[in-house]
Amino acid sequence: MKLSDTISKVRGVGVKKAAAFARLGIQTVYDLLTYYPRAYEDQSRVTPIARLHAGERATVLAVIQRVTERQARRRGFTILTVLLGDETGYAQVVWFNQRFLKTKLREGRRILLTGKAEYAYNGRGQLALTNITSFELLGAEEDAGAHLGILPVYAATEGLTQKQLRQMMTYALAQTVDELEENLPQRIREEYRLIGRRAAFQRIHFPKQEEELRAARRRLAFEELYLIQCGLLALKKRTAEQQEGIAHRTDGTLVARVLAALPFELTADQARVWAEISRDMESPLPMRRLVQGDVGSGKTAIALLALVKTVENGCQGALMAPTEILAHQHYDTLRELLAPLGVRVGFLSGRLTKKERTAMDAALAAHE
Repeated sequence: MKLSDTISKVRGVGVKKAAAFARLGIQTVYDLLTYYPRAYEDQSRVTPIARLHAGERATVLAVIQRVTERQARRRGFTILTVLLGDETGYAQVVWFNQRFLKTKLREGRRILLTGKAEYAYNGRGQLALTNITSFELLGAEEDAGAHLGILPVYAATEGLTQKQLRQMMTYALAQTVDELEENLPQRIREEYRLIGRRAAFQRIHFPKQEEELRAARRRLAFEELYLIQCGLLALKKRTAEQQEGIAHRTDGTLVARVLAALPFELTADQARVWAEISRDMESPLPMRRLVQGDVGSGKTAIALLALVKTVENGCQGALMAPTEILAHQHYDTLRELLAPLGVRVGFLSGRLTKKERTAMDAALAAHE
């Protein structure tokens, strides 16, 4: 099985199941493997019924004593009640509107299930297990230990149960062992003490202990960020090789006048950053640069100088902001500094009237 195969290649996935997976955004086998659990259920320990405490989740191994079904007052709504017993006592299990379970839950069968212990509303103060997240029907001699551990809990949808998702995930992992090739250099894995890729996928879905889960999360998170960074570097290299930017001239009188008009002198760090950006702008290669600094560290002043250098070279520049309020603040600052120097500054926003937008578009087209 290949990672690029459609989800229908996974055993147990027919037309209806494929449609259910599509609702979750899962189209391929790789989509399934990267559909990580939203939570985990610790079923590593079995709790005797006598030691159940209201409000706590627990895993119980017991024998089905009695199964009853009754119609609720709400039409078409049924309540299935199962009485369980072990060597220490009895407890009820309640399922709502799941009539199909009645044929599976036979008296005398052993069952391993996990749910929340609550007092039943039957006037007897008897504990009941509700919100059942998983259950397994066991054979008379079957070892329950094989079903204990940390179980993944997925964000499901109609037509897909947790049990089905786990079974399909197990099958997909087993069938794609050879496909999950290592994609991080050995030097990187050793330096950051990362587990292998195959082990990470196995443990993110079916960890045997918390340490395995933490190691899997760390590896997969690192891999994602590492590949994004590689992609950005590859894009930068390709851009440098294939695209030609605008080679600006060295700083002229307009840049000097703006520097003199600033209400402060550039700090050593600001001057160094501006020198680097100015040098990049004078190169024929397109520039991609991130300026990082605290609030008030002078990033806007650096952006202002880059815009002025662009204008001085006969081009137009744009300063984009994430909110309209911030954009207007920048507009007011730039207009106050640049208007006396003969540089026109315009404000462009989705809230402009049609007349204002038409005028702005015309000024941009005319390079004004």
